[in-house]
Amino acid sequence: AAPAPPGALSARSPVARIDDRHRISSFSALTSHGAEQVEELVRDHDARALSAAPALDERELGPRLRLSDFPRGAKAGSFFHDVLEHCDFTGARPASLRELVTARLKDYGYPVEQWLEPVCEHLYAVLDTPLAPVAALSSGAEPAPFRLADIPLTDRLSELEFCVPVCQRSPGREPRALSARDLARVFYEHPSSELHERYAERVGRLGFVPLRGYLRGFIDLVFRHEGRFYVVDYKANHLGEHAAHYALPALSEAMVRGQYFLQYHLYALALHRYLGQRLADYRYEQHFGGVYYLFIKGMSPELGTSGVFHEKPPLGRLTALSQLLEQAQ
Repeated sequence: AAPAPPGALSARSPVARIDDRHRISSFSALTSHGAEQVEELVRDHDARALSAAPALDERELGPRLRLSDFPRGAKAGSFFHDVLEHCDFTGARPASLRELVTARLKDYGYPVEQWLEPVCEHLYAVLDTPLAPVAALSSGAEPAPFRLADIPLTDRLSELEFCVPVCQRSPGREPRALSARDLARVFYEHPSSELHERYAERVGRLGFVPLRGYLRGFIDLVFRHEGRFYVVDYKANHLGEHAAHYALPALSEAMVRGQYFLQYHLYALALHRYLGQRLADYRYEQHFGGVYYLFIKGMSPELGTSGVFHEKPPLGRLTALSQLLEQAQ
């Protein structure tokens, strides 16, 4: 007898659910609606944060900046990060800096004859720009301003990688995954003058999938100066062609648009925990100097602290963030 014809084929329906909350994430993923985009563990070099210049009266603009015509975009950001990562700030003499910049201009496809002199001239200005003090001494006196040019290679770590556990501790019960609303509450409850008054609302609108796993990232620079440790992030964003576009109001606006407030709190927390493990007598008020976001296109000694954003986050805010990441309540 002939064999019976096979039955109709059909796909099996999945019954198991993949828990996408448990994963390795990053600042970039948290701020780019992680539910809709593939996670990529890459260094954040300003690929998504080109900022428009605020409208200013022509009389308020100030001088035109040296690199106002330099190409913009993610490649430009990576170029400047690369140069500053490998530059000896205290030994950046004409020959050594020119050699480094020449090599990197070629690597990134920029014409050497056009950009070598302007870039070198501007980088000298960046290294000589005073960094406003962000931490008061225990006596109440503020430390004097200093420059990147004062920081030797022995007192700096470039591209410091960190990996922070998120909601891993769950005594007796399943931990709650970290949500945007949880993060927003930290900023609501611990305001400061440097933090935009409505920034917490912006954090609360982030669309990432709740997270239970790890946050991984790279800090552009950690350096030590007079016994204090600082976080630095270089920003090559083009905010405008003139000095006024890099004054504090414009920087604060760029910090909000790029979600950089959240970014540097993750960096500050990573360094805070690191120092707590490495220094036997670590005290936040004594040893943590603060955070600098350096918008390098706007920096120059003759412009004072143009292009320099700084804050020392309140310890209460970092403590609340640390507790939240340990186990969201």
